[in-house]
Amino acid sequence: MGRRQSVACDVPIRNTGSHGGREAPTRHSIRRVASPLTPYPVSSFPDRTNAKAQSNSMQLLDFPVEILQEVVEHVDDARDVLSLGLTCSRLKSVTIPFPLEYRNVVWPTHDGTWRIGSSAVKDLNPFGELSLACEDFLSAAPVRWRAIRDVSIYKWGTPVAPRFMQDYVRSDGFILPRLPEEVYDVLMHQANNPQEIIERGNARHLYMVDNISRILGRMPWLTALTWHWFPPEVDSDLWRVLDKMNSLRKVCFVFNTDFTHGYNATALSTIVGRLVQSIAGCGSLETLAINVPIARNGHHDSTWNFDHIYDVTWPLLRQLDLSHTRITSDKKFMLFLSRHDQLEHLRISESTLPSVQVETSQLPNLVNVDVPNFKLAKSLINPKESTIQPDARRVHGLRIQSALIKSQFATLCDILPRIASTLQTLNISLNVTSDADIPTVLDRAPNLVNLEITGHNVMDVLSAARRVRSRHTLQALNSGPMRDWTNIRFPMDYVDHLGRWASCFSKASKLKTLLLRCSTRLSAHDKPAMYDEAQSVSLSDVFRPVVSNVIRVQTQVMQGRDLGLLITCYRKD
Repeated sequence: MGRRQSVACDVPIRNTGSHGGREAPTRHSIRRVASPLTPYPVSSFPDRTNAKAQSNSMQLLDFPVEILQEVVEHVDDARDVLSLGLTCSRLKSVTIPFPLEYRNVVWPTHDGTWRIGSSAVKDLNPFGELSLACEDFLSAAPVRWRAIRDVSIYKWGTPVAPRFMQDYVRSDGFILPRLPEEVYDVLMHQANNPQEIIERGNARHLYMVDNISRILGRMPWLTALTWHWFPPEVDSDLWRVLDKMNSLRKVCFVFNTDFTHGYNATALSTIVGRLVQSIAGCGSLETLAINVPIARNGHHDSTWNFDHIYDVTWPLLRQLDLSHTRITSDKKFMLFLSRHDQLEHLRISESTLPSVQVETSQLPNLVNVDVPNFKLAKSLINPKESTIQPDARRVHGLRIQSALIKSQFATLCDILPRIASTLQTLNISLNVTSDADIPTVLDRAPNLVNLEITGHNVMDVLSAARRVRSRHTLQALNSGPMRDWTNIRFPMDYVDHLGRWASCFSKASKLKTLLLRCSTRLSAHDKPAMYDEAQSVSLSDVFRPVVSNVIRVQTQVMQGRDLGLLITCYRKD
């Protein structure tokens, strides 16, 4: 008798009735059948229980397109949407380009009013007309509004349309909408004095705030809002819209203007209070940034304060950034911080904060600290041993904005070993410098990756670098504005000093960048110019004999509030 062949059926079999108490065979339940004369070993029989469970289970790609689209709607971050779309062609079809291109949107506001004779502006979006076109484009399919998660509003805006409507704008039938004529009458008026410029800017600001208040109300799933513009008025509709947006997880407000626009300390305090009131109900808020650079001159004004934030609690808050603030009560502010035990990143810059010792042991997750003074930093990174073990504080980044005196620097060096196992970035400024400062820090924190510190004699070294010239062309080897200096050549006279910097990288095996800050003014060097390349040296030449695994060393002059020399060392490992 011949051996019966195994049978595999790919055609669904309808369930026509009862089959001896069993279900009718289906496409998923039919298995290969073996002849009774050639039975399988017992161990090779298929597990019918598991097979049935597997046949009833569905993988993600088995769902219809409508279900996959609903799944993607719950993925808010654009990077996650992109990662999902790159896994396979089926998921790409429901993620790229929609809704990926809609996740993060820079709203097409634009300001052409700063130009003299702004009526001659010929760009594609002279006064923010594309904002109206963008609103019409999104309204054509309401699902587009739902796809937006992160929207940014900037003062200068952008002269181009968002990526998702580029084809729409470039089409032959596109016509740029027009703002109301009364708005054009003000915006296109020739400004002959500062007051007229301010009035022209305020007119556009008031119109655009009303427009943005309307469009924000049409984004039901918005999770992040960035505002980098004039502060809205206290009675603006924007605040009433924010009152209803409880799904926000990231809020960043930068009020970029000055006191000439009528925003005094009292008005700013009231506006900040209204902002805090609007977002107080955002229970999922994770990132909060409130920066008021226009208040940099109001630190000593008793009417300027951030007191409205004391009584609010966001249980999931992880990042807090407050700039140009005036904290009037250190106890209330520290109680506010202690209620946010999930806080990981704290930045308080350009702010007035009492220099007092406080107890902040309720912040076990704090890993990045950027604060105005040493006493506050000490409280945050060095809690009492009775509450938190010294080795349990996981600080990854520390920046102290005020300059440290010698006693404070010595205290910091005593604290660094407690956080040395995790500390990767340190930024400090010293009143008195010496050649031993950097080695002392690296002895206490050998795992540093980035170190920014006031350097000793950096100003003299950079001043001497101006002397280096080519023998053949007589041109300076470090040419151009100092901010453009890269791969700098130094005189051979400073090899010993450069060698000390190289020894720092040899001491700290993980150190990658060293930023040496100095004064903003360079002294004129009294020595004559040096017309011989052989008498100059680069840091790569100095580093190779000292640092065994170095590949190359890059140098660059950094300009900002202080002048600095950035040294980046690339190693083989």
